[in-house]
Amino acid sequence: MTYQALRLRTLQILDKGDENDLASLWCDRFITVLVLLNILAVVLESVASLQAAYAVFFEVFEEISLVLFSVEYVLRVWASGARYPDASGGAGRGRREYAFGFHGLVDFFATAPFYLQWIVPGLDMRVLRTLRLIRVLKLSHYSSAIEDLFSAIRAEARSFFATLYIC
Repeated sequence: MTYQALRLRTLQILDKGDENDLASLWCDRFITVLVLLNILAVVLESVASLQAAYAVFFEVFEEISLVLFSVEYVLRVWASGARYPDASGGAGRGRREYAFGFHGLVDFFATAPFYLQWIVPGLDMRVLRTLRLIRVLKLSHYSSAIEDLFSAIRAEARSFFATLYIC
């Protein structure tokens, strides 16, 4: 398999699954379940008695999840280079569109709090840890209902801002 073919296949697997592509469907399901388990872990971790009893489990689960989400993000950036031929902007264009597009930013910010605590030691992580809930937006890769919701919000953004201004 050539480099370009490998990159294209990786993109096909990571993009929303095709009913005929078993690897892509399993990838979708795995990431969806991982996101849902992460949301459940954040909720359960907020209960003081559960946090005290299972702190090590929550921490290990968070670190494993971050490794998986980070690998997914890096693979998506790399594979997005296969979206355009060289004549249309090539790999750079595809990577930029993903990294600075909605899904790329969600994927980046879903892992950013973890890496930020390494870069800025002593930072109050309580606030940043709540940003882990942004992972729910990762589901928009796989659910057209969430995409429809965000499209409606974007379409009505001016109305929302006008309402906020009036209030």
